[in-house]
Parts: sequence; C-alpha cells; structure tokens
Amino acid sequence: NTGSCPTNQKPWCAATTPTACTWDRRAEGVCSSTDDLLDQCPAVLPYRNRVCSNSSGEVITTLCDRESCQGEVFGTSSLCFESSMFLSGFIPSNTEPSVAPTCYEHRCADDGSGGARLEIRTPDGQFQACASEGDTLQATGYRGQIFCPAPSTICSTSTTVFVPATSTPSPSPSPTPSPTPSPVIVTVTMVIEGEVAE
Repeated sequence: NTGSCPTNQKPWCAATTPTACTWDRRAEGVCSSTDDLLDQCPAVLPYRNRVCSNSSGEVITTLCDRESCQGEVFGTSSLCFESSMFLSGFIPSNTEPSVAPTCYEHRCADDGSGGARLEIRTPDGQFQACASEGDTLQATGYRGQIFCPAPSTICSTSTTVFVPATSTPSPSPSPTPSPTPSPVIVTVTMVIEGEVAE
C-alpha cells in the first residue's frame, strides 16, 4: 500500500531517508514499511538502543577515542534532532559530516512574554536558543551543526509544565525539587516504542 502513503506527515517517512528521528523526537530510528499496523506505509520506528530519554542509550565512541563522536547525551531531558556534529580531528577536514538523527538535551525556557523558547545543549555544554525552524547551532570542538526544528513543535504553552530554571534534569528516579523564581518549561509527551530488527 506504499503508493497511497503520505510521506510528508507525522509519523510517515520517505523510504529514501533511511534513518531519522521518530515523529515525537523521542528516539533515533529507521524508516520501515514492515509493520502491518501501519498498513505497510513507511514510518520511522525507534531503535531499541537509541531512545533519547534512556540514560543507558548506546553512545557511539569507537571512532573517537572513547568520547561521543557526535556529542550525544541520553537522559530524561534529551530529544532527537537532525545533526551533522562530529568531534573535530576525527573526520577529514575536506569532508563534511553527514546529517543523522542525534540525541541532545533540551529545555523549554520562558521567553519573557508568556511563551516558550526551545534551547538545545550543544556538545560543548552550552544551551543555545532555536529562534525558528531551520536555524543552526554550532559547538566549540565540533564540526557540523544541529538543525533546529520549529520551536513550537516542542515547546508550546499548552503542553508544558513549569519547573525551576536552576534545576538540572537528573537521571535519578526521584529528583529533589529546588525552588527558584525563574521558570523553565518541560514538555510532557507520551512515548510510543516499536522494535526494529537490527
């Protein structure tokens, strides 16, 4: 049934893009049309070992002297973003890093006007703002960039909960709240997982 499948709507994908972020940005995945529940239409199905919110996600370090080649971070505040980031010195200078789905920490901060601003922690540890879809973020010590999605798809006031700005998301099961006057917005979303043969 792939002839009548939409490829430009969530959760569908074009088979010409083999890897991508899942429609909810919760995981890195593969575009597959092998699921009968999806009427054989291709959709991005998450890799079991590449769920961004899982702190035991598999970081690729084999090529980069035991450091994350792409600066990935798996944890409760991480989502999937398209990125070409690659640790400097581990890719030839005349070669552009390829774009791949990659997990990075994010937060939704108060923009000062009652709305929310998407910020992504780049591999150099800095939170940088995504003002609009198509913006790119760079990081010291890395080649390539992170491509910003439309901030409203992640940070909207209708799907967020305000938490203290100075609290750092913790992988522990019961973080201790820290009261401060500056709010940060956290997106509350349901995660749907599928399994993909590897």
